[in-house]
Amino acid sequence: MQYKTYEDDVIQRNNFGSIGEIYNNCEEKDRVMVGRTILITDVRPAGLYGVTARSFVNITLDEDLEGGRSYLEVKYNGNDLLARNWELCNLDEDYGDEWQIYCPFSSGEYSFVKECQIPTYLPRGRYETTVWITDQNDKVVICGFSNFTL
Repeated sequence: MQYKTYEDDVIQRNNFGSIGEIYNNCEEKDRVMVGRTILITDVRPAGLYGVTARSFVNITLDEDLEGGRSYLEVKYNGNDLLARNWELCNLDEDYGDEWQIYCPFSSGEYSFVKECQIPTYLPRGRYETTVWITDQNDKVVICGFSNFTL
């Protein structure tokens, strides 16, 4: 019998498309999947249809997380489009509480669900993203990859 996570059940029950996986590190060797990202259709103001990426993450921190950095790389049709990084605990002050990360985190188990609306003005094409977070000692604590077509 194959083990299924709660997220796998949600994806299957609602016919969502999985566009990515989230791991405990970025290296292929010995990494463990700790979450998934799905793409869901939503309705925006004025009745416009769009899509939202929703990530489910279950992670265990072996040490307290007191700071670090968050990194984002995006490719469009195989070409570099965006590369940014932010101080983790101040990650999204400009975007409001839905994106803010409040530090510190004590060691232990955590579950998160984060959403990101994909802008409707993006051109159609193939997008690949890599996102990773490092702790205060520059050690990767989580790493996600997605691949989708608009």
